[in-house]
Amino acid sequence: DGTTEEVTVPVKVGTDAQINEPTAQEVKTPVGGTPDATTGIANLDELPAGTTVAWKEPVDTKTPGHKEGTVVVTYPDGTTEEVTVPVKVGTDAQINEPVVVPITSEIGKLPTPEEFISNLNELPTGTVVTWNGEPNVSKAGNVKVSLLVTYPDGSSEVLEAELIIVGETKEMVQRPQTKPNVAATTDEQVKPMSTTNEPANAENKPDELPQTGDIDGQKASALGMLSMLAGLFGIGVAKRKKRDEE
Repeated sequence: DGTTEEVTVPVKVGTDAQINEPTAQEVKTPVGGTPDATTGIANLDELPAGTTVAWKEPVDTKTPGHKEGTVVVTYPDGTTEEVTVPVKVGTDAQINEPVVVPITSEIGKLPTPEEFISNLNELPTGTVVTWNGEPNVSKAGNVKVSLLVTYPDGSSEVLEAELIIVGETKEMVQRPQTKPNVAATTDEQVKPMSTTNEPANAENKPDELPQTGDIDGQKASALGMLSMLAGLFGIGVAKRKKRDEE
């Protein structure tokens, strides 16, 4: 009858591997576990029916950490392609290592828990640090504090840090200064130092009497002097009398 119609026909140009683009996504597994390769392809449901996924080599899950594995995607037409997939072995708490540092603060001032973690920006986004028991900052001293680190995957760990509290309390500032307790001394305990050159035992000696012989000698000497003066005076008088007679 000469009528016609148009039909849209799909045309496959190239192989499945050339046509399709698998999208990789992170695979999570516990330490020692076996990761599922199919979870490493985010758009597996968009690939041709019958497509299979398998690890090219087993992933090392003996130790925690971020690793990589190679997934082989096999299509129904027999073509294949390899996709590199990130693998997370263990929990965030097992993989990450927060670096704890001591913090110095003043009396009455409580620092934030995050200040004790120096590499907080290197931990997974969404990591939260809180007190695992708020410390007492009412007096000076070194205090051990406990921190709770909670990761985005729900895992957590408790860390210990040192808080150094400095400053003085009002009681310390207003406390009166106490004088040292000096015991009273007596005359017997402290004796004045002698200011004379007398021997130490001079005060205990009785007054000494002058020697008799010394006094007699002094008297005899005095009498001798008087006799000599009298003799000289007599001679002078005699000479004067003789001159007068002449």
